[in-house]
Amino acid sequence: AALADLLMHVGRVAHERGDLQATQARFGEALAAYRAAGLGEALPAAELLRRLGVVCRERGDYASALERYQQAWAILERTGGTGEDEAARLLRSHGLLCSWQGDFTQAL
Repeated sequence: AALADLLMHVGRVAHERGDLQATQARFGEALAAYRAAGLGEALPAAELLRRLGVVCRERGDYASALERYQQAWAILERTGGTGEDEAARLLRSHGLLCSWQGDFTQAL
């Protein structure tokens, strides 16, 4: 899990620098590392999926963003994390995606 955590932080730095390609690559590697460590259903994996969704949204790939958000939500539901901060961040990200698509009703 330490490698996954490191890759996630490297991805966050890449995102802050505006390098979406590197961000997506590092987040994808971090998610694979969490899964390899048996943590693919843990809250950090859900957070990575949300972050991958944000990158997809910023790249204009709304369908992939929605898919990542749905995968993240499924993990939160299975782990009982739907009342946590992770759920709030995920719902906010989903709302932003809907508003970017002009679906303001769904954004609420």
